[in-house]
Amino acid sequence: MDEHDTMPWHHGFVSFIALVFYVAMAVGYVLIQFDVPLLTQEMHPDALAVMKSLPDWVAITWAIFTWLGLLGAIVLWFRGALAPAPLFIAFVAYVTLALWLELCGRPKFNDYYGVEGYYWLGGVGLVSLLVYVYSRWERAKGMLG
Repeated sequence: MDEHDTMPWHHGFVSFIALVFYVAMAVGYVLIQFDVPLLTQEMHPDALAVMKSLPDWVAITWAIFTWLGLLGAIVLWFRGALAPAPLFIAFVAYVTLALWLELCGRPKFNDYYGVEGYYWLGGVGLVSLLVYVYSRWERAKGMLG
């Protein structure tokens, strides 16, 4: 058996976490886009207003993060060699979205979520980055593909 025949113990764990993470992002995206009260009633009204009035390019960036991240997580789960590409694009899209929310969004993200909002922004960015780095590492080691 070579490396392609055996899956390392951590692959299943990391790819499962990636799938759960990006499915949660996709569910949140859909619930906000369609004003489903399950999530929107729990959001701060200013946050919901900002998310519903994003400029088109920022809304597209949010969609890219959500759906390419989910695609990359699915490809990673199935050990596809192309997994790092959509995960990297999703990470860059998220960084762009987070920077816009904090620097250009009115009111500012910090105004309605406080310091905890930074933890969420940073946490989502960190998970996105770590999933990308892991997929890139697996590909470099020949474990994907």
